[in-house]
Amino acid sequence: MDINFIDNEIKTNRIVVLYFSSKNCGVCKVIRPKLVEVLKKYPNLKYINIEEHNENISILANYSVFTFPALLVFTEGSEGLRQARFIDLFEFEEYISRLYNILYKEK
Repeated sequence: MDINFIDNEIKTNRIVVLYFSSKNCGVCKVIRPKLVEVLKKYPNLKYINIEEHNENISILANYSVFTFPALLVFTEGSEGLRQARFIDLFEFEEYISRLYNILYKEK
């Protein structure tokens, strides 16, 4: 995975969720399955999991991610929500639900 791939996904999908984690992060391991469960309700959004590795350092820097876990939501190419270190899944789901209803259900 590289920056160009992620940038392309952000440009071509209406809602993109980036989840940044580290293999040494216990909280990351607890949050990820809960996040994935929430995202199952929203099949039209794109979810990308980015784990900290040496080859991903440029991706972390590009998105200004300096702590884990980090959750970024892009809507039609623009960052709309950022949570880092303390992930509030209730706030996240409220935000995604509102966006999803606006972009996909109110037509």
